[in-house]
Amino acid sequence: MENHFIKNVEFENFKCFKELKVKELKRVNLIGGKNNIGKTSFMEGLELFLSSKNSYNLAINLYKMITRRQRNIRRERYFELDFIYSNNSKVNLTIDSNKIEIEYLEEVPNKVNEFVREENIFMKYEPSLKLIVNEESFIVPIERISDRPLMIRRELDSKLSINFISSSTTEEKEIAIYYGRLIDMNMEKSLDESLSLFDENIIALKQKMTDRDVVLKLQLRNRETPVLLSSLGEGINRYIAILCAIWSSKNGYLFIDEIENGIHYTNYEKLWRIIFEASEKANCQVFVTSHSKECIEAFNRVNEEDEGIYLEFYKNQKNGLIVVKERDNEQLEYALSHNSEIRG
Repeated sequence: MENHFIKNVEFENFKCFKELKVKELKRVNLIGGKNNIGKTSFMEGLELFLSSKNSYNLAINLYKMITRRQRNIRRERYFELDFIYSNNSKVNLTIDSNKIEIEYLEEVPNKVNEFVREENIFMKYEPSLKLIVNEESFIVPIERISDRPLMIRRELDSKLSINFISSSTTEEKEIAIYYGRLIDMNMEKSLDESLSLFDENIIALKQKMTDRDVVLKLQLRNRETPVLLSSLGEGINRYIAILCAIWSSKNGYLFIDEIENGIHYTNYEKLWRIIFEASEKANCQVFVTSHSKECIEAFNRVNEEDEGIYLEFYKNQKNGLIVVKERDNEQLEYALSHNSEIRG
């Protein structure tokens, strides 16, 4: 398949970024920096852009992005537009030669789109968002962003291979969905081989159907019957989630927030080797955040062929804006070996 990886990114007024430019992205991209410096926000912006092939998709994906952080929207339908920088009204996201725009409107123009008309929304003065993707515009009242039943009812069936693993433990149901896609691709054997590299006692991942759900189990060399995945700790859960998600993101993109969570530092290098190998076979571009210096060091030891890049986010002391420094294998090795400050 033709290489689809994104190379250059520009954000304007998105979340904590007034303006941000990142260039020369590679297949595996590790993002480091201090807390609250924008690592997760950067990945969220990429995911939002890549998932939004039209303006209606963009409305749905804004809902998904907001609810990932603002849990109360599910219960109370209250949320805040926390993705617009400071007091600005327009967000621009540009990847390579493509661009999307999000504009806050105090008033809805007289000429509205079909969505507004068919839902009998004629409140001209209701605050709304104007969404533009590939010059196609779409206006949606802000309160409708939180209308989950409406958004799901109109959601388009997307075939995009884009997945996001949060910093918390991945629910088994989500892992089961990833694993189901592996079964469709006949890739179970590849997953099992990768699992055995991580832990030689693991033979295979298995699914068991119950009346209400799917239960994940592991076949171990020292056990006659498979054991529950949930009984083996957070590290195995996260490792399996990452591996399944890479293959589930075949020919697409995977985002992993705080990859080191639940993984013992002695396994970092092993994990990175499998990420580099699996992402190449799956033709998947990977974006990862980390706070751990040990994890960054392991990444660079594995990145021998310079197929990955380290993105160091920090705040410019002169103007207070968040900027990024791109470090390839040689540059990062120099910084690590000369005790330079690596903001992990």
